[in-house]
Amino acid sequence: MSRFSVSLSLKMFLFGLILLVSSCKKDPEPVDPDNPGQEQPGGGGNNGTSSLPCAGKDLKIQSFLFTLTEDASGEETGGDLVDEFPECAKDDRIRFEKSGKISGSEGSNVCPPDEEPDTEVPVPVNSLWSYNAQNKTFKMYEEGKANEAVVWKVDEVSSSSLKISITEKSEGYTTKIVLSLKQ
Repeated sequence: MSRFSVSLSLKMFLFGLILLVSSCKKDPEPVDPDNPGQEQPGGGGNNGTSSLPCAGKDLKIQSFLFTLTEDASGEETGGDLVDEFPECAKDDRIRFEKSGKISGSEGSNVCPPDEEPDTEVPVPVNSLWSYNAQNKTFKMYEEGKANEAVVWKVDEVSSSSLKISITEKSEGYTTKIVLSLKQ
């Protein structure tokens, strides 16, 4: 097996591990659409939530950085997963609809059916988002599963970009993911 294959296999394994760890994070306060005091999809609640400035715009993944650190030794592994995306997936778009839904589309460089990329950022069907400007948090979850939301820290947000991060500690490792999206 070539060094490139091993490196790519390791990165794909770490990518899968990171997604698994981050998708298991539980939201301590379930979002209840029947309670107007809580966050609503799209940030429509009245508890400090507000509309995401870049909502309704097609955003492209600029970088998808991950770092895995072994807590005992401090040894780090990681990189930018966008570098591993096939060329046909690098111009795909994500849209955070003002209604709170998440949608996506292929860019002009469409992947052939027989070359479907396995490195895309998964967006589950019926995904929703909420944004809380006061707490600087961004949540993504499947409809009906708000108590399983993945809660990201908002590092930067503007009318044309969003940069969010998440850090998880588990079994002697610290995982950090930083996702940067731009119009």
